[in-house]
Amino acid sequence: MGIPSDFHQHLTQPISNLEELRELMPVVNQPGLYLDHAAAGILPRPTIDAMSSRIQSAGTHGIRHWNLWQKTVQRTRRLVADLIGGHEDEIAFVANTATAAGTVAEGFCWQDGDNVVLSAGEFPSNRFPWQNLERRGVEVRQVNTPDDPEQFVSALDEACDSNTRIVTSSWVDYSTGVRRDPAKLAKVAHHHGALLVLDAIQGLGVFPLNVDSDNIDILIADSRKWLLGPDGAGILAIRRNQQNLFEITRPGWASTSDPLQFEATDLTLSNTATRFESGMHNTFGLTGLHASLRLLKEIPAASRAEHLLTVRSQFKDAICSAGLKFADWPRHAQSGILTIIHPQLETNVLIRQLRRHNITVSLKNDHVRISPHLYNNSNDADLLADALSDTKK
Repeated sequence: MGIPSDFHQHLTQPISNLEELRELMPVVNQPGLYLDHAAAGILPRPTIDAMSSRIQSAGTHGIRHWNLWQKTVQRTRRLVADLIGGHEDEIAFVANTATAAGTVAEGFCWQDGDNVVLSAGEFPSNRFPWQNLERRGVEVRQVNTPDDPEQFVSALDEACDSNTRIVTSSWVDYSTGVRRDPAKLAKVAHHHGALLVLDAIQGLGVFPLNVDSDNIDILIADSRKWLLGPDGAGILAIRRNQQNLFEITRPGWASTSDPLQFEATDLTLSNTATRFESGMHNTFGLTGLHASLRLLKEIPAASRAEHLLTVRSQFKDAICSAGLKFADWPRHAQSGILTIIHPQLETNVLIRQLRRHNITVSLKNDHVRISPHLYNNSNDADLLADALSDTKK
């Protein structure tokens, strides 16, 4: 049986600018606005088509296209390595961000008296796996950190000591949208002889990141938000010189140096990050992630960041024109997330009224969180302004 020609076509469709990306987003043809990418991204048409082709392949050909699936996995691994400035052998694919954090937390060789330091405001995916270590006697230091990114770094630093083994932090705070400097977080961790675990999910794909130059030891993320990818395509990146610090707690055939030798009786782990992959990949999800990464790659990372901050500014102006308050940060600490408060309405009432305009947002800490993406534009911001103004009538 031959490989379906459209399978490759959907995986490689390029774009040259962000207007072309917008044209590939089916959501823009729907009534209202989708402004909730910090909760879950929207799939572009080529990603939908690529995943559909993969599903059709499974239904029509079963395992006959196994080699194509594996090539797609490896191509996706290369694209992720390029995205974060790492190497292919440092990338493992897991189910989601929580699985990535749990793999690190459970695999680290903890000793009596060790501690891990994190913000008390971390999203549960990067909090619960560390809290769970308390059953093993690991001290979990959750710090009440300020929003200001510089003070945040100082608070983490003050909480560390000579027994700190891991410092973990979100790159972008999921609730406030504050973006932190990964290099400064790494400097704090390394000053105390600890590793930095960076949860990059709220910035990966729209802001530049380089695990090498920023000295990031471990990166965890998922494709389902700003990468415009599907659920179930999580990323765990562990630098080459750190991989041996972690035990493999759930080995499987995919963890080995020769995965297709199913008759092997000895467990010989891979000498790359694939040792952290237990079994069959989510090739449906990784096919989608591959297509989304190919789209984003066509636009330089710096241009993506600059454009998103421009879009953010347009939405900020829309919020101001409607007479609402919002939390703002210096440009270097801004992300694609804005939080707003209505001067009269309770937050849940405001969200209900926005839903009447088919505008999707989130409730976070008694604020309305809006999170536009690269494909949004000034016309979308005007639609939000009109809807917000309508809530004051």
